[in-house]
Amino acid sequence: MFSIISANLGNDDEDKLSVISDLETILTTYRKSSGDHYERNNGWLELMLPLLSLKRQQAETYSLFTTIREKYIPHGCTNKKGDVFHLYRLLLLYHEPELCSFLDTKRITPDLYCSSWVS
Repeated sequence: MFSIISANLGNDDEDKLSVISDLETILTTYRKSSGDHYERNNGWLELMLPLLSLKRQQAETYSLFTTIREKYIPHGCTNKKGDVFHLYRLLLLYHEPELCSFLDTKRITPDLYCSSWVS
């Protein structure tokens, strides 16, 4: 997975190992310091991709990652129905009532189609 991210950044072959190493170090350090556990599709890698493309020092990238995670990512957001998905449904109901009604009649809840967006 890390090599796919490195390839998406358009780095030279020499830089790919450095990018993968930085990515592993940042995520491992964050996991240990925050107590959060890494889970597949939790959004960490998607958040790291634009940060790595900035090509900053590892410490600065780590600082940006932790700041974004702690300040701007809703805590308690899981793939289960929760407050974040309920809020999204209310926004959809307000702005696109026909679409919201259609999705409700088909029993398509926001957690089924917007989990990756929220992540």
